[in-house]
Amino acid sequence: MTQGNDGISLAHRAALRCPAIVRHLSVVTLMVSIAALVVGAAGKSYAADKKTEDTVVVSNFGVLFAGSVETFAAGSVHNAVPTKKIKGLATTLGAANGASGLAQSSSPDHEIAVALTLGLPVKCPSDCHIDPVNGACSPRTQFDCTVGSTPGSVAIFTPGASGNTAPEDLIDGGFAEILNNTVGGLAVPVLLNNTGMFFPQGVSFENPFARSVGASGSVSQGPDIFAVAELAPVIVGSTTDFITCGVTTLPTIGTINFYQIGDTGNIAPLPRLSTSASVNTIFKVPIPPSTTNPPNPPSDLPIPYFGNASIGGCSTFLFLPQGIAFDKNNFLWVVNAGTAISPTVFIPPFVSAFAPDAAAVGDATPVDILGLGGKTPVGTFTAPLFIAVGDDPSGATCGASSSGPSLSSCDEFIFVTDAGSPAFACTGGSNDGTVCNNPQDTGHVCLGGGVCRRPSPFIGPSVKILDVTLGVETGAIAGGSTKLDRPEGVALAGDDLYVVNSNSNTLVMFDDFSTSGGNIKPKVTISGPRTGLNFPTGVALPEFTAPVL
Repeated sequence: MTQGNDGISLAHRAALRCPAIVRHLSVVTLMVSIAALVVGAAGKSYAADKKTEDTVVVSNFGVLFAGSVETFAAGSVHNAVPTKKIKGLATTLGAANGASGLAQSSSPDHEIAVALTLGLPVKCPSDCHIDPVNGACSPRTQFDCTVGSTPGSVAIFTPGASGNTAPEDLIDGGFAEILNNTVGGLAVPVLLNNTGMFFPQGVSFENPFARSVGASGSVSQGPDIFAVAELAPVIVGSTTDFITCGVTTLPTIGTINFYQIGDTGNIAPLPRLSTSASVNTIFKVPIPPSTTNPPNPPSDLPIPYFGNASIGGCSTFLFLPQGIAFDKNNFLWVVNAGTAISPTVFIPPFVSAFAPDAAAVGDATPVDILGLGGKTPVGTFTAPLFIAVGDDPSGATCGASSSGPSLSSCDEFIFVTDAGSPAFACTGGSNDGTVCNNPQDTGHVCLGGGVCRRPSPFIGPSVKILDVTLGVETGAIAGGSTKLDRPEGVALAGDDLYVVNSNSNTLVMFDDFSTSGGNIKPKVTISGPRTGLNFPTGVALPEFTAPVL
């Protein structure tokens, strides 16, 4: 395995620089609206400059079960009305909670995939019944039944969907995840939910054209596959390594699951042996695990239960995966929130990457890790959330050819939204570091003599920019002029970067910016009551186009 200065594999970076690999692959395309072209021909004005250049979709977590998905057309201005808005009981977006991350396919149909973190309210499983006395879900035969909500769902909508429209497809287990089989006094967990979902977060579609150039030179559309980041649970093994996490490696937290357009219902993630079984099976325990001595399972962990996963196991080094993004070569970049896995072991936040065949491997090892040392030290990320990836939007690292700049030879960059430090946190006391409300601590969070104050040093919200071809951070978009306020979803289209801000209910577009970042003002800010933005969490658009032969 090729090693870099920071001990991380450079296989991915080498692939990025290999002309044989990138020759036929697509690039993230700058989509310019017809309106912008007309304005450009007639001469630009200040008002004309304050318009978005691409059509984007935005997911809103919402409040009071008001989750939604909105479409803002190219040419949108401040306080613009979305051209489409998916909202209502039939949509499932507000059934248990609001929408989380979303992505839009680059295939001709441009479907939209939206993650629902807590899934849907469930009915009593078929092996159980409703007790007529107390209304509880009770055993019908030998099962101890668990109900509440499913551990997550993904809803698929057509790009033309609007109003109180049911999703085209809904991937959801339809009932609680496990039943406890108590026959003979043995507590053996039994899997009921095949989807492998567990608090789904980010979503990303593969580049459908990456492997579709035939020997004849013709280009065909590949499978419409998308990945979903699952924030949990604790993974203590897989069919690859059995239950060894914590003995030979650390336990991991979370998985990545792959599905394709057309999947629906209680279906196992890809690659699958059947609709109910994936090739890779993981062993997982509830969160938090009832153990006092991690990482030293399996002796001190609850009995693990089986589950399906595309990427999951001890070797994945996943720790609370959140935002994800495929690049043009279908390497998958993953934002890991990091966490304390014991009183003495803390995993800082970082970004990792998996090769295109990672799902076939199952318990795959990352090919790149950023933010844990070397050129990207610990502290590169504070509270990272979502990610976008693409060729250098500034063109500064793009090679030259006889016909001009060649985007296919540009360095690849990632753009990671980072919420930064909390506004206030407890200092000292038994809850040191816990987020609190204000210096007066009206919520009485800071126990044991702790004081609620602004963290020092305070790190503001930002969009971190890293050249992943070189493996270095080049800068960050940060500062008061950026209008960033808990930035979450992020999408890149050519030299346009779109970011949604959850705290301020805004969608901003940065244009013609340097990869060194800076305290730059967004070209466009979409905000106001007419927009319907309601704790937005995701923004997306089709990222890939067929390569020009």
